[in-house]
Amino acid sequence: HIIRDDAPVVGTRTRTENGNFVRKDFNETSAYTLNLQLNYNRTFGKHDIGAMFLYEQYEEWGDMFWAQRKQLLSSSLEQLFAGSADSQWKDADGHESEIGRIGYVGRVNYGFDNRYLLEANFRYDSSVKWIPGKRWGFFPSVSAGWRVTEENFFKQNEKLNFISNLKLRASYGTLGNDGGDDVAYYQYLSKFTTGTNAVFGSGATGILPGVYPSKGITWETTTTADVGFDLGLWNGLLSLEFDYFHKKTSDILMDRKRTIPGTFGATLPKENYAEMVNQGCEFMLRHDNKIGNFTYYVSGNFSFARNHYTYIDESANAYEWEIKTGRPINFITGYIADGIARTDEDLAGLPLYNGGFEWSKGDIILKDIHGAGGVGGPDGVVDGNDQAVLSLYSKDPEIIYGISLGGEWKGIDFTAFF
Repeated sequence: HIIRDDAPVVGTRTRTENGNFVRKDFNETSAYTLNLQLNYNRTFGKHDIGAMFLYEQYEEWGDMFWAQRKQLLSSSLEQLFAGSADSQWKDADGHESEIGRIGYVGRVNYGFDNRYLLEANFRYDSSVKWIPGKRWGFFPSVSAGWRVTEENFFKQNEKLNFISNLKLRASYGTLGNDGGDDVAYYQYLSKFTTGTNAVFGSGATGILPGVYPSKGITWETTTTADVGFDLGLWNGLLSLEFDYFHKKTSDILMDRKRTIPGTFGATLPKENYAEMVNQGCEFMLRHDNKIGNFTYYVSGNFSFARNHYTYIDESANAYEWEIKTGRPINFITGYIADGIARTDEDLAGLPLYNGGFEWSKGDIILKDIHGAGGVGGPDGVVDGNDQAVLSLYSKDPEIIYGISLGGEWKGIDFTAFF
């Protein structure tokens, strides 16, 4: 049970040559986290049973006040009320927040004779970001394992003695995400702001829509399937791990900036509509050995992963290079370079750039590949219609690999990573 109480109070009063100034800040935040956990483990002959139940609760309250005053009536009276009536020197603010989260976590695992392994998990979480009635999300998962090397038919086969461990495993489950800091609280409520408009030739302040409500907003859901195996050879001299995974994220929280024009007149809320798939494999190979007093290991890892949107908001008149559906996240678009203009001959006959900008020596020559609307052949002008997909992958490489090694001799050890 953890309690955090942070209540800084800051007050400042300063006088300058240009006039007095008073400012007061107040900020108070209180929060607590409560975790209650029950565990159960028991063995009945060849049967191993375990269970866990966890209750989580988090609440936070915040209160903030800020004030400002300038041009005091008297330098000896440093109070907020004793200031000029001029509105430009007045200021005030206020903020109050209350958030909370409740969750239940459960796990049951069963093993028989150290050969067959089964585990089931669940999370049942509530978030105050969603409208009442959609706050709770249930996210189960299940996994299974089979230690083939513990079977009698395997132990009795002398030709397989070099295999010291073989375990097959699979898992399937879901996880929920409430968007973190990217998703504001209470998006299901209508929000308004103030603005000034012309009424009979003079300005008048009124209330207008701020953020349009999204009453159907709820959890993002990620469903993951994984299959793999662990293999040990010659009593651990060589070990290998392999996994293949397929991950689908549904109801991704995003706003619709493509299909809804900017003239809509209000800030668009997040919606649950986008879908993305991420799939790939992971591989690890390791060698462990001991020679006298010297022990060492060499390990290599390799992973391949590819993602793409299966559904995302797209403009009806989007250029081909702008389309995100079916393409990875963060794919790179731009103009295609076709050398550098070095001589007058290079400059002669180049297409117009952005409707008439003249080329100079040293400029990168950009290809004119399309006409209006991003279709057809060259039209003699290099503009936005001539962009293309330059690379499907940027900061997220498909392939990641590495090597690590280490050793120990009489209490002296070393490690290295590549």
